[in-house]
Amino acid sequence: MISILYPIKDRLYLFKNTIESIKKYAMDITDKFEIIVLDCDSSDDIEKYVISLKEIFNIKYVNYKYKNKSQFISPIYAINLGFRIAKYDSVIVTSPEIIHVTPVIKQLLKLVGQNILCKVTELSTRDPKRKKIRLLMGTQESFRCKEPGMYFIGMYNKKDWWAIGGIDEKTMDGIGYEDRDFGNRFNRAHLIFKVIDEIEGFHQEHYRGYQDVNLLNHNRSILEYNDSNKVIKVNTNIIAGDPKYIRYIK
Repeated sequence: MISILYPIKDRLYLFKNTIESIKKYAMDITDKFEIIVLDCDSSDDIEKYVISLKEIFNIKYVNYKYKNKSQFISPIYAINLGFRIAKYDSVIVTSPEIIHVTPVIKQLLKLVGQNILCKVTELSTRDPKRKKIRLLMGTQESFRCKEPGMYFIGMYNKKDWWAIGGIDEKTMDGIGYEDRDFGNRFNRAHLIFKVIDEIEGFHQEHYRGYQDVNLLNHNRSILEYNDSNKVIKVNTNIIAGDPKYIRYIK
């Protein structure tokens, strides 16, 4: 049995494609997994759409507002919160824009209890003259496949997740590097994971123009501090995924 986390903010048009890709292969195993959609005050009717899926999926809609933040720049709190809410010990962390190319859930059900990262590609449009498929995660991505924090599609064991305090919520005040920090601490704790190319997703293109340099520098400093001090467990002075920021669950 598996729980699947989808942190989301105004990406309904992408999430619908993701759900359709799941419908193509998973309608005979809907009793084997739950979906948890963690919404940071979207304005695109995501709540209505998720509620409509209750007829076919075991799905929860969670609406939250993290402290006094006026905009969504990070899924960190939502992911930690999802681990607290999740019914099952194996939890898939992914994004609403990741389409399933292979029968991802069926494949991961055979690996419950393990920490697994799946292959993910995207269509790169950086060169206006030539589009090409770019590898985001996979065994051929030598740098990223060494970091289990690159959770485009990642399945983690709850026990291992909380052994290192989850994702460091101090990085909610910045952007970027939270995944590298998590991956570094995961490795520092000598936790085991695998990268499996035969389980594959595709990353749909979306806007990425919010990556402010000052916010990036803030999280870079946290990463450097945790690295230099060999930090393994973080969030020792806060409750990671504190449920007090939940508005409601449906």
